[in-house]
Amino acid sequence: MRVRKALAHILDGEQIGQVARGEAYTGVEYYAGLVDLQAEEIMSADELADFEHYGQDLDKAEELLEEAGWTKEEGAWHLPDGSEAEFEVIGVAGWGDFELTATQVEEAWNDFGIKTTARNIPEDNPWGIWGAGDFEVAVRHWGNPEQPDYWGAFQMNFLTENAGTEDAPGQSFDLDVDSPSQGKVNLEELVHTAQQATSEEEQHEALKKMMIIFNELLPRIPLWTYTYLSPAIEGVRVESFDPDHPASQNEQYQDNHIMLQLIQGDLKSV
Repeated sequence: MRVRKALAHILDGEQIGQVARGEAYTGVEYYAGLVDLQAEEIMSADELADFEHYGQDLDKAEELLEEAGWTKEEGAWHLPDGSEAEFEVIGVAGWGDFELTATQVEEAWNDFGIKTTARNIPEDNPWGIWGAGDFEVAVRHWGNPEQPDYWGAFQMNFLTENAGTEDAPGQSFDLDVDSPSQGKVNLEELVHTAQQATSEEEQHEALKKMMIIFNELLPRIPLWTYTYLSPAIEGVRVESFDPDHPASQNEQYQDNHIMLQLIQGDLKSV
């Protein structure tokens, strides 16, 4: 846990997001496992104020590594057994934002004294490699890229590509955790509780517990959040696009706002 937190504090998520995504990103404030907008819907500002922030802090990173038994000799960090720390970070060939994230992580950790190499895996089946756990560090999704309901974030964070079986160990993050504040918890059971809850109160209770645990243990290191941009030309075929339309903020690959406006008769042709 200390090492994961230290690795996070070495990285400048704002810079990585801007290089990887241009304007199509936002930074991370709460590190709650949900995107910040959703975290604010589940928890109050006072509750979120207690969450630990994992922005770039090189002094904190050094402190955490030393607490974990690491030592620095001649500019290079060594593990508690004396061997030199070394990581390979994998991106995905053809996925520009993943490639750029991997190379920036490589540069930042190397500059800090942790030997790091970035490599891209084939884009035709990264899911197989992630599921097989055939990596040391992987640039990977977090939060809700597949299931928009709140519980989907924790399905992604804790269960997706983390089967823990012999054939598909995935991330190999133990789902039986001992949280400093929540005690012993099985995260898989908690995800199912949030998914199958019969009331909003029951769901939010499970979600809050997982948000706290995510922030305490940092099973993944959130660096940036997708902001979807949908460029459009007005005056050619379509007169204009209404930015205040209820669907204008929809994610274009799953509930495309243009198609919805077309179906509803809200687009006017030139």
